[in-house]
Amino acid sequence: MKRTTLLFIISIICMTVSCGNNKNKSDNGNQTDGGKQELQIVVKSLQTVDVNNISVPSKGLFVDYKNDNLGIYANSLDNEVFVQFDTDKLLKSRGIFVEGIENKLYKVGGFSDKCIGLFVGDIGQDTRPVLCILMEDGHIEILDLLNALQYEAVKYGFITSGRLDGFENIVAFENAGGGEYEMDGKTMYSYVTIYAIDKSGERHEINLFESGGKRDLYIEHGGTTEDYQLYLSPDWKIGFTAGWYMSELSYEYFGHFSEISRNANYDRFELSYEMTQHTDYADYENVKKSDVHKSGEFSVNTENNPDWTVVSKKGLTFGGKLNTRIVFTTPREINENQGLSLADKAGREILSMPETKNMSLILESEPTPNAPYYIYKCGENNKDNFVTIYWFHVYENPYEIKVYDVVFDREMTLDEWRADK
Repeated sequence: MKRTTLLFIISIICMTVSCGNNKNKSDNGNQTDGGKQELQIVVKSLQTVDVNNISVPSKGLFVDYKNDNLGIYANSLDNEVFVQFDTDKLLKSRGIFVEGIENKLYKVGGFSDKCIGLFVGDIGQDTRPVLCILMEDGHIEILDLLNALQYEAVKYGFITSGRLDGFENIVAFENAGGGEYEMDGKTMYSYVTIYAIDKSGERHEINLFESGGKRDLYIEHGGTTEDYQLYLSPDWKIGFTAGWYMSELSYEYFGHFSEISRNANYDRFELSYEMTQHTDYADYENVKKSDVHKSGEFSVNTENNPDWTVVSKKGLTFGGKLNTRIVFTTPREINENQGLSLADKAGREILSMPETKNMSLILESEPTPNAPYYIYKCGENNKDNFVTIYWFHVYENPYEIKVYDVVFDREMTLDEWRADK
């Protein structure tokens, strides 16, 4: 986690309700060894309150959580966890556009043990809700909610990090300050974070992989291009996809990764992983999904951001060879002569419009059951960031390009869009 200084003082507000006492165990059986410490559970919904975009710190273990400002809700029921989102509130409060997510309960998957409670707090220097789940055996798993909404939910669902290393005998969580230092006799904090509290009362900080993202490796073969995509999430999930640029997929792996070591600048990492899911796209009429247990190790150098230099040490070669450097780059813009696939055809037509003159175009996602169209974002590429000005939906059958209005959540034909401008 970056340690950029942000001056704020965090007041710890404990919002806990005891589930029992030493003489009377709770129905959940959540009493620690010897009855010396009770597992504190908030049995009613917790409404977070934002102060300067940082949730008020809290402590305990919840069965329900809600944030009406963001439109994010979570609850545990029968040892399982469910989340729900109000996409209109997310768009209004954070400017986050979420495609293909309905305002309904979604089951959180990815963990193998029984859940006995949850917690939602912020990590970083802004509102960043991270769902923490406590398992029956005392280990924890997390889910970066906003990241999952924007990059994973439609394709993978809401999947947790898997078991996080270094957390045992956990009984509760606390949202509080991190990076403590003194200034003018006062205790200050550089950021807000979440601590897992074990049964002895010791706090263990939960970290995210802040150098994550999605990068591509392109290998040219005459008139075609192989496209290998590597995805590293902040909450320790990994995805690797092989296929052809702007065309068919070949196969895909999905799983979890962990950090073996890193340098002091947080830009060189040694990582290990275990892939747990495999999808074979060889026959698009019969896509095959299977559970796997494929482990490996690799290094990632991000000092030349946004490029990643990747070296596979063991397991998957990620499109290269073992112990050989390969460079993953940001997704290629659609402005090259790569054939006449439907996606290319649409991209060229969009960029040929007078409204998109001198703009860049990125294919955001391909059709899914919930969003049966290609999604493009068109705007200004400032190298360090991409500023989206227009969103386009491209339907295949029948072929049609439509403009998506984020503000009013509506689609328009090109004629309607131009008449409305």
